[in-house]
Amino acid sequence: MFISYQDFIKFIKLEDRYSSIPNPIPRSVLFLLGSFVAIAIGKALKATFPLQFCLTDEFASWHWPTQAVWIYCFFKSFQYFYYTAFMLQEGSIVSSGLGYNGLDENKQAKWDTIMSCDFVTTETAGNITHCMTAWNHQVHLWLKH
Repeated sequence: MFISYQDFIKFIKLEDRYSSIPNPIPRSVLFLLGSFVAIAIGKALKATFPLQFCLTDEFASWHWPTQAVWIYCFFKSFQYFYYTAFMLQEGSIVSSGLGYNGLDENKQAKWDTIMSCDFVTTETAGNITHCMTAWNHQVHLWLKH
């Protein structure tokens, strides 16, 4: 969903769906915990696949598919650092209440008004278009509108 200036004014005035915002803290804590997991994975990948190893004779002796997988894992570590920032950003939006998007069909609160990144789609996308759409979701929606 794309948030507009009118939505922001409704949030400030507590109108429409913002008139009864449930407690956002449990959902915010999930984003905080997710960011800790992402930073831990990123640091573990960086420690396991250091860049300096690419300059060694041992690395040069490997077959190119093995080298490609190794370099992929090295660069993947950077993606998890971005996931950390995205999760902290989205968690702060949820904790303010601006991320509230009403109730779903099961009467559970939805917190996806402003979504930075769709992590699952980014990791499992079948093509580059879906991956880029999910990577920086709000920019994609802004450009679409």
